[in-house]
Amino acid sequence: MREHRPPRSGGAPLHWVARAGVWACVTAWLAAGGALAAPPGTPITNTAQSSYRITGSGTVPVATPSNTVTTLVASTVTFQPLTLAVLPAGAVPPGAMLTYTITALNASGVPLPNASFALPLDPELLDPATLSGQGAVYDPSTRTARWTLAVDIPVGETVVMAVSARVRTDAVTGDTVDETASATSALSASALSSNTVTTPVVAPDLRVVKLADRSVAAPGPRCRRRNMALMRATSSPMENGLVT
Repeated sequence: MREHRPPRSGGAPLHWVARAGVWACVTAWLAAGGALAAPPGTPITNTAQSSYRITGSGTVPVATPSNTVTTLVASTVTFQPLTLAVLPAGAVPPGAMLTYTITALNASGVPLPNASFALPLDPELLDPATLSGQGAVYDPSTRTARWTLAVDIPVGETVVMAVSARVRTDAVTGDTVDETASATSALSASALSSNTVTTPVVAPDLRVVKLADRSVAAPGPRCRRRNMALMRATSSPMENGLVT
């Protein structure tokens, strides 16, 4: 292949390529003004065009357009804020039910199409007990709660989604449940992440058991009862404990 790039002047082509006696001019057409001045959601279409003529044939150059590629202008701001909250807040015991709420505000200035949200579940959580919000589904293969909105989110509108899941009953003190939500849309340049919520797991260190020397007693005889305090072997020593 021989390649020649003539100086740009007037309507000079961008690129000439010669192969097997055929000269081809390849021209790229770009949207005027570029994407910087276009509002979010503006489609930019690009179509290449080639023209060729067999040397010495005297024929008119044949123009051949390519397929057209369309790109949407992304929004620099989509959901702001995108927040994740959990109830109850603070430390919880094993087996506790945690409810996570995702709140997202469309701050893009245009309706946001094809919005979706995701919340992967921490290994310390069981599968969800409940899901609420538009298009809510749970994917057990990835252990992810997802919400896909079928309609555009209007400008300035807030959407709210929630999922409830129980902490594993075999979780131990020192374990944590860490959750971060994500969001995207057809106008998002990349996925957006929420704040991270961390919930410490604290297993009860002391368990009190009431014991009696018999389950059935006639009136008159004394029935002996006693309290037993059971402390986890991994817990720290306790002081000033009182069992009544």
